Amino acid sequence: MTQNTLFYGIKLNPFYKVLNKIIFNIAVLDDADCLNSSSSDFPDDLFSISQKQNGAIVLHFILSLYCFTMIAIVCNDYFLPAVDCICTG
Repeated sequence: MTQNTLFYGIKLNPFYKVLNKIIFNIAVLDDADCLNSSSSDFPDDLFSISQKQNGAIVLHFILSLYCFTMIAIVCNDYFLPAVDCICTG
């Protein structure tokens, strides 16, 4: 997209840019204002790619199942009885 464009490459003159900001509170962003999200924003993995290809991904799967099971147990033992008390009380 070029400067002063809103949607689908429609060119806007500066008057419409100010009008959209004042009336509709729509910010028309220039290319310099846009930020690209990147995979480098996420934390590094514990395993290298070769370790994951050789079976370390199984540990991720086991850990995720363990975490989901623990969340299910906690919700079943504590959250659901609390909701029942709130609804009946």
